[in-house]
Amino acid sequence: MGLNIRAIGTFVFYIVMLTLVSIFTGGIADQAQFGSDRVCLLFVGNYHNGGAGWVLDADSPACGIAVGIGILGIIITSGLGIISTWFAFTDKHRAKRLILAFAVLASLYTIVILVGVAVASAGIKKSCHEFEEARQKESCSKIFSDGFTADDNDYLEHKNLGTIKAAVTCGWMLTLGWLVHAASEWWTWKKASERWW
Repeated sequence: MGLNIRAIGTFVFYIVMLTLVSIFTGGIADQAQFGSDRVCLLFVGNYHNGGAGWVLDADSPACGIAVGIGILGIIITSGLGIISTWFAFTDKHRAKRLILAFAVLASLYTIVILVGVAVASAGIKKSCHEFEEARQKESCSKIFSDGFTADDNDYLEHKNLGTIKAAVTCGWMLTLGWLVHAASEWWTWKKASERWW
């Protein structure tokens, strides 16, 4: 039994996709939320000095949406990865209906992750604009690193804007990866449809 390049390539592809979706999910979950209520720092509004400190309105569900889409991606990537890698290592051909199911699922998740990443990207841009407009001499990155305090606790939670931006970048790379994967599955389905079995 020789080296199965297709199987190794399939395995590596899904590991990379799983890494990207994990970074996207973890970065948003850990760095774009604070406090025990998981207050979301995407689409922040009305940021101003309230006398005792800086106050903001943060009632956006964007973090929950992005994290939920990321968790869904971890599940889908793991499932498709295990099945695809098994087929690749055993040198068995997938049935046409299974290929079609993979193509449809990959296409749908491409759209879903595109929405999630676009929301996260727009949300952090809006929040940074709000922060920098209110505190004109400070960068968004410094405001994040200075930290935030939730109403239900007294400790300061320091956040890292670079991690959030890295998570969003991984999300865009993930979207491109799913787009390529969906196109590959549709091409495979087209080729499989030409077989008589």
